[in-house]
Amino acid sequence: MKFQKLLYLPVLMLFMCCTSGISVAQTDLTPYQGNPVLDFGSPGSWDAGWVAFGRTVLYNGVYYSFYAGSPDLMTSPEAIGYATSSDGILFTKYENNPVLKGDSSGFDAYFVSEPVPLIEDSIWILYYNASPAPSGEPGPAIGRATASDPSGPWTRGDSAVLETGNAGEWDASFIMPNSVIHTDSGYVMYYSASIGPPSQGAPAMIGMATSADGITWTKYDDPATTDPPYADSDPVLTLGSPGSWDAGFAWECTVWQTTNGWEMYYSGTPDNFATEQIGYATSTDGINWVKYENNPILSPDESWANLWLLASSVVIFDSTYYLYYTGFDGFTSARVGLATTPLTGLNEHPDQPAVPSDYSMYQNFPNPFKTSTTIRFSVPESGWVTLRVFDFQGNEVATIVSGELTSGTYQYQLDANDLAAGVYFYQLQAGNFRQTKKLVLLK
Repeated sequence: MKFQKLLYLPVLMLFMCCTSGISVAQTDLTPYQGNPVLDFGSPGSWDAGWVAFGRTVLYNGVYYSFYAGSPDLMTSPEAIGYATSSDGILFTKYENNPVLKGDSSGFDAYFVSEPVPLIEDSIWILYYNASPAPSGEPGPAIGRATASDPSGPWTRGDSAVLETGNAGEWDASFIMPNSVIHTDSGYVMYYSASIGPPSQGAPAMIGMATSADGITWTKYDDPATTDPPYADSDPVLTLGSPGSWDAGFAWECTVWQTTNGWEMYYSGTPDNFATEQIGYATSTDGINWVKYENNPILSPDESWANLWLLASSVVIFDSTYYLYYTGFDGFTSARVGLATTPLTGLNEHPDQPAVPSDYSMYQNFPNPFKTSTTIRFSVPESGWVTLRVFDFQGNEVATIVSGELTSGTYQYQLDANDLAAGVYFYQLQAGNFRQTKKLVLLK
């Protein structure tokens, strides 16, 4: 059994970040009435009985959803295909799917599943769960493949980039990639793992690994825990208290970085055969997570997914969260659904300092964007501050800030209706500090 500005040209609006607590506007999810958005293939096709995960990215105005498929999960291995959409709802599957499958040798000889895509400098990167042999359980390794186009050909590494832990460790049985984020200092991966097979009731939790190059990874290891099952590494999201909705599994997550910290949707169940639902958590550092007190926030829909929901990926576009998730209407039957919620504010944290300790300029959020985005920066002392936007040729297209500011953190909501689509740069200058970042406007 397999589990698995953008510019506010007429008016500039300044919002001081002075709220406390954690914003949980992202918990008010509305399922799409036409779910599922990725359905079974035609009878006899490679994905006729299993369409799962649907991890989606937005690139050059197109939604790309990578998913795992199989004609019959009990008898056939999973492979990976993709579908595209102009609106994030109506998807068209690539006609020559699958684009990645087991290659009959090595760590991914039998199946590939759980795709996690990235795009960097026009190169596609795909992390995936893999197994060398049939087992009826998730695989023990994570692979990495690259391509110049999502249709391939994909070049995979000769060996896994991350594997299960030693016997007796919390991640000894399987390891599945859930989210990979490229940060200023490298890469962060969140993965699901367990000490034993899920079909035997072993608890599944979420771990984290970091990498400088996206190839060589180091699992998070709390130095305070030196005995099994946490001698070699530690989960960063653990099970809920006995009797709670996530007491048996807390796994299968999608994570993204905000201007102040991190957010997560994850899946939980009190035991491995109970209804699986989706919850929400926040973190200031990506390691220590606070679960939303009113979890779970999304439950199975009897009309098409009556058993489990697994969080897969989030795309933020036009001030809206698009949450893609896997819905099960049986232990071996899965399809991909969509739920949305408005982005009404950025994640705030109670331990955010009132006075910044240094100059900082954050990546605009969301990015890419279509009509509006937010630019946020911090200054530790009073002084003259300028924030300007330039086009790709270096021409200044707007001065957002030019004046004396006191110490603090500032946030501008900006509108780009009068700008052409393309790449722009915004530059903050305050005293001897100067920093430039790129933003992408879509039309």
